[in-house]
Amino acid sequence: MLWAVVDDLLQIPGCHVSTTLDARLAHDVRLTESSRCRIEIVSNATAEQRLFHELVADSDAVLVIAPETDGQLAERVRRVLSSGAKSLNCSPEAIELCGDKLRLARHFEAHSLATLSTRVVDWSLSRPVAEVGASPPPEGNVFQFSGGGDAPTPATHFEVREGGFNPSPAWVIKPRDGAGSWLTLRVRTDSPEEWQRAAAAYAAAGVAHKALIQPFVAGRPLSVGCHCPTNGEIEIFPIGQQRLSRDFQYLGGSIPASLPTRTEVAVHDLVRRACATIPGLKGHLGFDLLLPDADPTRPLIVEINPRLTTSYVGYRRLSASNLAARWIHNANPLNDANISPRSLTPLEWSPRRIEFDASGNTRFDDAP
Repeated sequence: MLWAVVDDLLQIPGCHVSTTLDARLAHDVRLTESSRCRIEIVSNATAEQRLFHELVADSDAVLVIAPETDGQLAERVRRVLSSGAKSLNCSPEAIELCGDKLRLARHFEAHSLATLSTRVVDWSLSRPVAEVGASPPPEGNVFQFSGGGDAPTPATHFEVREGGFNPSPAWVIKPRDGAGSWLTLRVRTDSPEEWQRAAAAYAAAGVAHKALIQPFVAGRPLSVGCHCPTNGEIEIFPIGQQRLSRDFQYLGGSIPASLPTRTEVAVHDLVRRACATIPGLKGHLGFDLLLPDADPTRPLIVEINPRLTTSYVGYRRLSASNLAARWIHNANPLNDANISPRSLTPLEWSPRRIEFDASGNTRFDDAP
């Protein structure tokens, strides 16, 4: 992901790129350092902090690549803005909202956007409550839950409506601000043993207080990237299929996914409506979605990633335009003369399908 966006930036005439890289990843350098590409290898956090400050001060525009966990991404973007540099990231406020899965679920509910019921885990229970499920309201709005606020009790009692989805046979437990499927666990409703193992895992990681719980809904995991200009209509990229292991580890994906036109329209509508409700979304971001087996025409938003995502490595190979150049033009930190006119034309996409893994390796599915 890092090398993909750096390579695209270096295709812009006159653009110079500087980046830090953890010494433990130095073997993975995929670009040659040159007069326009400066790669600073750092061996400890103190050196990285110093270099970050120096490079930000010396840059016209800054793209922070970091997880939302523990507020890392929002804090770095605030440092960029306080230095007076131009940020290519979403605003800190948008990052904080999207990075907090509980707040985001409440936000979706308030704006009638279809998502999964989300509650704080009550670890004092001996097991998940068996009579639990989720069903969409008649208009396809957000799933409802009983109770209110952030209180952990009754954390695992969800309202079940007649029709729609059947009661869930399992739970999904995830950290409130986790990234990359970290500590995302599936726990069967009838298994106290799995419940206790999940409790032990969260306690060992010191994040038991951050655990959220959602009913497991069988379906097809999708993702879709988009560009959000500072002003103007968002550009939605082709919808992709995610590959997840049974325990929700991210394995990569393929773009585009084979979907009926009706489903594509529904996904686009949901993404546009969601973006319209969150001020400060900017640049490249990604949506994780789910098509429930019970009704694959009604997509659900699982998460919004307010940052560069792994799928960028696939999108850049499918696009006839330089996506990084388009990103910079939309943010307008540099003189437009540095951006080729081709990058400003409507996006065109190859009809081929690209496959990519979690490490960012790509291949077209018809390649030998």
